[in-house]
Order: sequence, then structure tokens, then C-alpha cells
Amino acid sequence: MGYSRKSGTAALPLPQTSPSPAVSDFSSSFTNVGGAIGETQVVAMGPQIQSWLGEAAEAYSQESLDIQSKAVSLQGILSDISTQVSNYGETYQTLVDTTIPDYQQQWDDAITTHDENVEATEAEMETARQNTPEGETFDASSFLTEIERQHDLLEETQDDLALYYNQAVTSVDEAAGSTASAIAGLIDGFVPRGKNGALPTRTEVASALFGDSGGLLEAQASFEAAVEDAPDAAEILSDVDENGIPTEAALQEFNDLYGDRLANDPFFATAFYNEYGVTDINEFFTRVSSPNRYVSPEHQALIDETVSNFGAGLILATGGTNEGYENNDAWVASNQGMGFGLGDHDNLGDWREQFQGEIIDAGRATWDTEGRTDDNSSYGTPGYVAMMQAMGIAGENNSNLAVGDSFLNGPNSVAHDLVAWDQETQYNWSTHGTSWSTLEYDMDGNHVIDPLQNMLSVIDGTGAPAQTWLTSDTSFTFDHDHNDETDDASMNMTRYLTGHRPISHLTGQNWPDQGDTLGELLNEATVLDPQSETSTTIALNFMEGYTDGLAVDYDTWWPGNQDRVNGEDVFGHHNSGLRSWAGYVLDDYMEDIADGIVTPSSTTGVIENPDGTYKLMINDQLRDQLIGGDATDMFTDLAFHSPEQNEDGTWVGGRPPALNTLIDRSLIEMNLDLVDAMGENGSDGMIHNANSNWGSVLEALTTSSADADTAVAEAVDERNSYLQGLVNKGVGAIPFSEILTTSGQKYVQGQVDNLGILDMGLEAALPTDNAAQAQVHEIDAHNAVEVLVREQFYSAVSQTTYWEGGPAPADTFGPGANLEYLNMLDEDGNFIPYSDMDATQRLQFEEWVTNYNYGAGERFDEHVHDIEANLNDAQQEGEE
Repeated sequence: MGYSRKSGTAALPLPQTSPSPAVSDFSSSFTNVGGAIGETQVVAMGPQIQSWLGEAAEAYSQESLDIQSKAVSLQGILSDISTQVSNYGETYQTLVDTTIPDYQQQWDDAITTHDENVEATEAEMETARQNTPEGETFDASSFLTEIERQHDLLEETQDDLALYYNQAVTSVDEAAGSTASAIAGLIDGFVPRGKNGALPTRTEVASALFGDSGGLLEAQASFEAAVEDAPDAAEILSDVDENGIPTEAALQEFNDLYGDRLANDPFFATAFYNEYGVTDINEFFTRVSSPNRYVSPEHQALIDETVSNFGAGLILATGGTNEGYENNDAWVASNQGMGFGLGDHDNLGDWREQFQGEIIDAGRATWDTEGRTDDNSSYGTPGYVAMMQAMGIAGENNSNLAVGDSFLNGPNSVAHDLVAWDQETQYNWSTHGTSWSTLEYDMDGNHVIDPLQNMLSVIDGTGAPAQTWLTSDTSFTFDHDHNDETDDASMNMTRYLTGHRPISHLTGQNWPDQGDTLGELLNEATVLDPQSETSTTIALNFMEGYTDGLAVDYDTWWPGNQDRVNGEDVFGHHNSGLRSWAGYVLDDYMEDIADGIVTPSSTTGVIENPDGTYKLMINDQLRDQLIGGDATDMFTDLAFHSPEQNEDGTWVGGRPPALNTLIDRSLIEMNLDLVDAMGENGSDGMIHNANSNWGSVLEALTTSSADADTAVAEAVDERNSYLQGLVNKGVGAIPFSEILTTSGQKYVQGQVDNLGILDMGLEAALPTDNAAQAQVHEIDAHNAVEVLVREQFYSAVSQTTYWEGGPAPADTFGPGANLEYLNMLDEDGNFIPYSDMDATQRLQFEEWVTNYNYGAGERFDEHVHDIEANLNDAQQEGEE
């Protein structure tokens, strides 16, 4: 291509026009507007505006802060725009004032250098030619090569400068584009465009300006926008086909424009259901679920989407929440919109009470394709079935949705009425529901029809409303004790749902999912603050309800025992999902349960501890129902929860065997109690109680009665194989109090196997023929418990650092002592953990603990020997 003889200004020209003056003026205009905003009272003074006094100042102080914040934000945006424009101007000016002139100069300098070098080489070549002797041929090749090199060097330099020039110009062009995009983004981010990119309406501007403050301004702006749009949304659904179902085009338009808002925005959901009422909802549900209609797959997909959106809207319009959604904070701040008027109501509280009354009325009625029947026709679908199923489907699609306090506990509580209606009708949802069509069809037909289970699936158990509901009493009385001679009575909601929901004698089934959803809810309600009054009350009533269910004898005159399923209690069998959560629900209360097993109180209940936490109390009757020793006692029933373990160590169903969890927690709590009892503030009585209480609990959890039937004995085999694994792995020696910081933590099953404790070589195998020799197996399980309790005792001693009044470890094992070679002490002169000792060290340590001459026998020997006696007493009591 060759080099160029053009000058730098010709080869690398400056841009033809300059925007710099206009850019400067444009930037200044934004700065001026921002300054004017800053001079307003609300920006300068916020809530301190002098003309606002008394109630006005109090009422509007937060709003003024929000307005001030928005104004300051606008100032910031204007400043940012000014900066963006100014930065572009500076970038452009640098290009024309510095960058390009510098490249032009380098271009000209390169040509000058090239010319000078070529001229010098040519002069040298001519001199050499003249100095060549006569008769010899002059060789000019080296000089010509150098000249050619100078040409190439100039060409290469010019190519590089041209590249740099193009890159610089392109960079400034891109800066112009990015500046424009940034400005548009700043403006649209403050006030987004309206529908289809149009300029926003006044309501949209208000929603944009105050729709993210998380307070009343956002709530007001969001609600006004919702009320404005709701009639249009409802109108779309009036376009129906010959079956009364909204057309495919109508549903497409509705879901595109309003589906997401209905499913997520509580303000819009409320406004929408003020236009599209409960009758409309149920007629829609009934018609789209009719088996006598045909729609295309595409139409059906839109129906499914609409059903889910409708269900989510019902949750939100009744005061529910959508945690994580952008305006949920404003919804909560406005007390679910309580101060806003709607329709004929001055506030949403009154509107919601009426709306929930309409849900209750429609829920108790039956509906078919012609509408409401009110005759409880078997051909119709109860409104509760359809509405709760839609809510359940919505909950499947968005786990952040949860019904609120109004739905659960307010006037016209839907939750309370649904439980009452369910008790009155006593449908068998495992069979009766199959005659009704589901709202959403899938390949497996697995959508739940049971309205009560669907409702439970959208309750957030961690929230105060759910805990209030679970600790409330049923709104009805019933034959709570299956005794015609006593008066009917109401009951705690948790206890009722756990053990008293009407059960079919033909199936023994309370819940289509065997109580899994209820169990998960109860776990949520107790896990965050297990020592609170509400959580403790829920846990106690779960135990009472579960033991109530086991205590009912469902046997009839039919051949066989209808109260057993292959030896397993029928209640536990058909509540296997609920049973699988029992370990998680109860493990935080194992200390209270231990106290109740050893020393029952005169009554059951919840009492406050001196430190403000709460404790559940267990009387003799409940104690016997926990550890009675046959299929109808709770701990024995929990032995039937025996899920398979996956290759990765997890459990089928997501939870370990319930009794494994309780055994784990008991060992942990025992170690914590023993370490405390052996500390500076401990006592012999505390050591005795820790040994006795936890030994008795482990005995109750791991042994069956002597007359246990075959099925129970086989179930006990399963839990004792776990016990055997704990013994063989030396788990009893683990210093749990050093691993866990608080006794309130959930202990995850599987952690035991991952603590790095080596197999101790103990081979006291427990037989697995309990089905044939229940008594033999009981003795072995008893001995395994003794090993675990004894190891936990020794582990606690090794963790002790308080030796006042008795020999210290260094007295025997320290420097200069005869047994120094054992290296059993740490640098502070205390024992290394029992779990870290080898076999020789353990033998020597155990001898020291019980030796009166040179060891700590005076302090600990009696307690070591009490372990066997305590467990024998517990074993004998269990046989009675």
C-alpha cells in the first residue's frame, strides 16, 4: 500500500463541527434546575417546615421526608445528567484539542524523520560510489535496503497513527451514544414511560415518584394506580365463549397486562376483586374445571395461568403478603391498606371484612356451570374447594405468598370458618374429591383438592398471625374426647388439626398428604424462637393432639383390627407425613420432655421460666402416652418413621428418622447439662439429674415393652440399629458442648457422622431379631444406652476445668508424675477430650475418675455407678 506524503492535518482531520458550546449550555441548564429545587422548603427543611404545627407536623413528617428524599433524588439525577453531559463535552474537547493534534504532529514528524534518514543514506551511498577504485563494481544494495527500511518504518508508523486516530474518534462517538443512553436511563428510571413506551399518565408519574418509598406515599400512589386500572382488567374478562369461559384472546390480554400485578401486587389484587367479585371467581372456577368443555392446549395453558393468578390475588386481597415483592414494604407499612377507602367503605379493613364474609358464604355453597346451586348438590363443587385449590396452586408457583392476619384471625376469619365447615361436612378428601374436577390439569392429576390442606400450604408458620391462629381455639365445640357422657368442647387449633380432624373409618386418612403440610407448618411455627410462649404452646399441643389420635380405638365389628395396619397404629400410619416432622418439631423441647418423663407435673401446660423463656409441662397421663411401650404410645409410633437413606447421606423425604433426631438432641443436651453440672456453678444434684433424666429419655426412645407385638418389635429394630451405629462410632464420647454454641440449635442428622470421630472398636452388637425375641433385644438396647450415657459422662469430665476441692489432672498426669508418658493433658493442665484419647488413655482416665486414692473418685464414682442403677429403674418402670 505504501506510505503517504499527505500532511498530518490532511491525513488525520479534525471533526467538521464542534458541539462544545451547546454541550456546556445544556449541562448548565440541568445544574440550574437542580439548584432551584434545592431552594424549596421541603428540600431545605424536610419535616421542620415552620408552618406545620401539632397534629399536622406529626401526621406529615414521614411524608415530607419521603418527598424530600424524592426531590433530593431528582436533584441527584439532574446533577448526574449535567455530569454526564459535561463529561462528554470534556471527552470531545480532549479529542480535538489534544488527541488528534498530537497524532497529526506525530504524523508530520514521522515524515520529516523519514525524509532526513533517506537523504542521509543517499548521500552516504553517493560518497561510497565516488570512493570505489577503478576497475571495481560499486555495490549499492546495502544502501538501497536501508532506504527501503525507512519507507517501511514510515508506513508502519502511519498505519499505527491512523489506527489510534480511528479508535479515538470511535471512542468519542460511543461516548456520545452512551451519554444519551445514560441520560434516558436516568430519566426513565425516575419516571418510567407509560404503556407501550408512551409518556406516563399523572397516576403513573405519582406511582413512579412515590412507589418505592416503602411507606404511605408509596401505598397511596400504588393504590390509586390500582383503582384506576382495575375496571379495565375486569372488563377484559367479560369476553367469553359459548361455555362462559373467557376467550383465549381475552385471557392472553388479561395475563399480559394484569396477570403479574394480580399475582404479586396486593394493592391491585384488592382493587381488582372489588370489581371482579366472589361470584365471578367461583363461576370462572366452575366453568373452567367442567369436564364437559373443550379448549385448545394453548387456551388451557392460559386458564391455568389465570387460575394461579386468581389464587394469588385472593391471598393478597384478604390481607396476605408477598415477601420480597417490590411494594410489600408499603403494603405492610399501610397496615394492609387499612386507611384507604374502597367502594362504599371508608377503609380497607371494613371492605376486607365484607369480602371475607362473601368468601365464607360462597365457600359453603356449591357451584356448577350454571352458577350457584345452594343445595349442596353432589354434582356441584363447594366454593371452598375451588378457591382454596386456586390459592394452593398459587402457593406452589410462588413460595413467598402467605395469607395474612385478617384471613387467619380477623373478623370473618376464613381460616376459622373453613376448619368449622370441614368439621361439619366431614368429607373424606382422599376419595370424595375425585368426583370433582380439578382447576388445573396435569399429567399425574396430583393437584390437591382438600381445601384445608391447600390453605395450610399458604400459611407462613414463622409469622405472628400463623402462631396466633395455631394457639387459638376452634370456633366450634365437638365430641373432643369421644365420650357421649361429657360435654362437647372447643379445642386448641394445633391439637385439633393434629389429632382430631374427622377421619374416615374406611381409610383412616386425615390428610391427602398424610399430614406433611401440617407438619411443615408446625415446624416453621416452633423453629425460630422455640422458647417463646407461642412456640412452646404449639409444641405441647402437637404432642397432645398426636397422642390423642393414637389413643382413639378405630376397631369395629369388622373382621381384623381396624385400629392397626400390619401392627402399626392406624392414626400414625395414615399420618406418616406429619410423623416425619415430629423430630424437628419436638427436638428443641427434649429437656422439658426429659423432666416430664422423670418427674411428671400435676397438669399439662406452659409456664414461664425466671429468665423469660417458657417450658412445657407434662403430667402422668401424657407421659404414659409418650412412653407407654406399645403401638399407641408416641415414641413407639415414631419408630415407624424409617425413611430410606440416599447414597449421598440425605434421606428420602428430606428428613432423618424422627427418633434419630430426638436421640441426637438428647445426647447433645445431656452433654451440655453434664458440663454445666460439673462447672463452677454446678452440684452433685445437678450431675445426678442430668444422668437420670437423659438416661431415662434415651431408655424410653430406644427400648420397647416386653410384650411388644411383632410390628412394633421390627420398628424398634430399625431405631436400635441406629443406636448400635452410635455406639460403634463412639458418638457417646463426642464433646457436643464444644461443638455447638447454644442448645437451641437444630441438630442436623448426619453431622454425627462427619465429626471426625474414629470407630472405637466397640463390637457389642445388638441383635436384629427383635421380632422373635423382643425381650432379648430390649436388654441389648438397654446396654447400648448405658454405654452412650457412660461415655457422655466421661466426655463431660474430660471437658471440665473446675477442680476446686479435689485432685486436679496435673496432680496425677502432669510433669514428674508416673504416668506422664500418656500425654493426656493439654497445655493448660486439663484433660484432652475423651474422644481424642486412645484406648490406653481411656482406661487410665476412667480409672482415675472413679479412684478414691489418687483420682476424683470422691467426686464422680458414685455418679458413674448410678448410671446403671438409673437405667435399670427406667427399664423396670417401662415394663410396668
